[in-house]
Formats: sequence, C-alpha cells, structure tokens
Amino acid sequence: MKKKFILLFCALLLYFSPLYAQEEESFPVFQVPKIAVLDVMSDSFNESERNILTDILRTEVFKIQLFTIVERGLIQQYLKDSRISLDGAINDSRLLEVGRSLAVEKLLICKIESLAGSIVINLRMIDVQTSMLDYTENVFVDDKNEVFTSLSDLVVQFKIYYQSNNESLTVEKKREIIRQNWTFLGADETDLLFLSESNLEPSDYMELRQYDITFAVKDYIAILRNGWDKEVIEAFFREGIPYTEVREALLLGIGNLDNYQSSYKPYGLSFAEYLDAYRNNIVSAPLYLNYKKGYDKDYLRIGAGGVADSLPIMNASFSFLVLKAGWEHYLTNFQRDFQKYSVEMGANFFQGYLPTPYFQLNYYLGQYPFYGKVSMGAVAEVLVGGHYGAYGCVGMELGGSTEFILMATFAGTQPEVSYADLETEKGETEYGEINFPYLGAFFCYKISDFAFLR
Repeated sequence: MKKKFILLFCALLLYFSPLYAQEEESFPVFQVPKIAVLDVMSDSFNESERNILTDILRTEVFKIQLFTIVERGLIQQYLKDSRISLDGAINDSRLLEVGRSLAVEKLLICKIESLAGSIVINLRMIDVQTSMLDYTENVFVDDKNEVFTSLSDLVVQFKIYYQSNNESLTVEKKREIIRQNWTFLGADETDLLFLSESNLEPSDYMELRQYDITFAVKDYIAILRNGWDKEVIEAFFREGIPYTEVREALLLGIGNLDNYQSSYKPYGLSFAEYLDAYRNNIVSAPLYLNYKKGYDKDYLRIGAGGVADSLPIMNASFSFLVLKAGWEHYLTNFQRDFQKYSVEMGANFFQGYLPTPYFQLNYYLGQYPFYGKVSMGAVAEVLVGGHYGAYGCVGMELGGSTEFILMATFAGTQPEVSYADLETEKGETEYGEINFPYLGAFFCYKISDFAFLR
C-alpha cells in the first residue's frame, strides 16, 4: 500500500511540474545588474572634493537598490595597476575596457565641470556588452553649494528611469512606484490626485527640474494647469533663469527670450532687470539703465565755488575760493519719487587747500529731472583758525547729477587766526572778525558709478 502511494505521488508531481514551470516563465524575475560607479571626474573640483562627491554618488545609487555595486577599492586598484587616470582626456573605449576587465554589465560615469558661469553635472550609464549609451542626464547649477543636492536629484531621475523601464513589473506595481516617486519628490495627496488623473510621470517633471533645483512639484502642476508650453519654460531654464522669474514673465505675457537676448542682455542686464523694465513700460536698455540709476543710494560729490562774509565781495573782510569733495547717501530707496532724503559729509577746501569737514542733512522735493533742495549742516575748520559754524542751503538738482547751491552760515565761532590773512591772531589790532551770516555759492557734480576708482 505504501509503495502504491509513493508511485501515485510521483505521477502527480510529473503531471503538474510543466504547469508550474509555465507559470514561473510568465512572471520573469528582474535580474539585478552589476555596475561599476566610477569616481567623479572634474577639473573644477580638487581631489578631496571629488572624493566626497564620489562617496555621495555611490551612497545615493546604493540607496535606490536597483544595482549590485562593485566595491570602490577594486576599481581603484585596477585603475592603479593599469595606470589609467580618470580625467577629462579618457575616452569611452578606454572606459569600456575598464568595465570588461571588472566583469560588470554597466558603467556609471559622472562628470562635473564649470561652463559659461554655470556648473554642469553629467551622469551617464554605458552598457558594457553593447557599448551603447544606456542612460544620460544633465543638471545645471549656479554654484558649488548646489552640486551635492543636485547629485541626489540626478540619482532620483536615474531611479525613475530604470524603474519605469523594468518590463518585469506589473502595471499596478509600476503605478505604485510612480506614486511613491511623486511622494518622494514632494507631492501631497492633492497633487497625487491631479498627477494620477493626468497620467503624469516624474521623468517629465525631472527634465525641467534639472535646470532649477528649486522647481517644485506644485510649480510643475501650476504650469500644466495654466497651459504653459513646457518647451518655452525649458528655453527660459536653459538661459539660467530661475522659475520665479519664468513664472512672472509668463504671467506678464512674455513668451520668448528674443527681445531680452537682442536688446537687454548685450548691455549686461539680467533677466530680472528686463522684467523690471517691462513692468515699468521702459522700451529700451539705454532708457532702463538711466532709470536704474534712480535706485542708486551712494554718490561721490565734487564741486567748486566761493564764500564771502559780505556783499559786494570787494568789501568783504574775507573771501575764499572753495573746492568741495564729499559723499552722499540716500535714505530713500528710489531717487526719482516726489521727495527724497539724504545725508552728506565731506570737506570744503578753503583757498583750495585748507580742509574744513562738514556734515549735512538734505531734503529734495520735485519731479524728475528737476528737484529743489533744502539742507542744514555744520562745518568745522580745526587746522588753522579753529572755527565752527552752522549753515543752511537751498539749491536745485538737475538730472540726478548736477546741483547749484546757495549757502548761508548763520552762526558760528570766531577763528583764532583771522581768515582775512590767515596770520593775524585774535586780539591783535588788525584782526578781522567774521561777519555772520557769510554766504557761499557752489556748483556740484554727483557720480554714482565708482568703477573709475577701482
């Protein structure tokens, strides 16, 4: 009886084994590729920085758990024994030779270089057996501080690509992976509902994010809801324009970069400045450059004029030629409004050489380019006579750069040495006192661009 049972069990096992094998074949198991993650290649980073970037890259690739990664030490030992240097001069055929010698299926190569004011991170996966490019992606960043975050972003794109192309996954499993990836990228439940209903995959979003790592999932959804052309947005991104400025441009109705590139960029103006010109209805770069000076807060002042303690000048106890040099700082943000305020300090040079420091407060009222000016200040000549005085000014400013000023010093001390001859001391018979108020008239020019001083 026992023998018959064993024979019956064997017969059933032989009968059902083909069905089991067929079922196994209908659900193939995903084979985990063996890859070599080569050290980051860069002429823009030193060896220590490249080592840190390589460690970050290997860690991020390991975390996605899609590949078996060859130990870094084995790769470095082979490169050392073969006298191969991973630099910008090494070609793909040489890299493939490295891959075959390491017995891996794929090579992951990362290059980071500075280019035209930006840093470009390029990630490539090469199939060693076919010598074909399996995957490639770029990310553009403005400075080194963003490289570390961007490497993680690149690996996320890398993961999304290989998960999406894994044919062994069921449709439901792929959908779940897509949902997980969107969540990882920052999508909330409301976002997920829209993304799911629109059948959107993260790869499309990541193609735009590579240019601006601040570009969030909600920003991507906003451009879709607004019906904005993704190719237009990508063109803006390629110019290095951040999404905040791209969004404003599109809301203003700016759909291309033609006018900016042909008319404003040649003058060294940024896209943000172009938007500022557009908002203020300024139609050309030269006009905007003139308008922009209204935001300047610091000016170098130079001028010339004269003072006398009575009129007419030929009857004055003293009269001097005066040269002026000073600095003016505006307390208002825009110097072409109806009114503006500033502080000013510098030195008046009596007879062109005797320094007399001064400090004053200014108030301007008018409409560009014409402003009236009222000032109050104090002056202190300490080298020769020891004279202190308080004064007021009235004047006119033209075009933000030229001023004509009338001054009256209405109170002050008598100097220890007479200003009439700079020799006679106070108390001597020929000593001449200052008559208050003494008057002055000056012509001044204000310079906001200090490039000529550098």
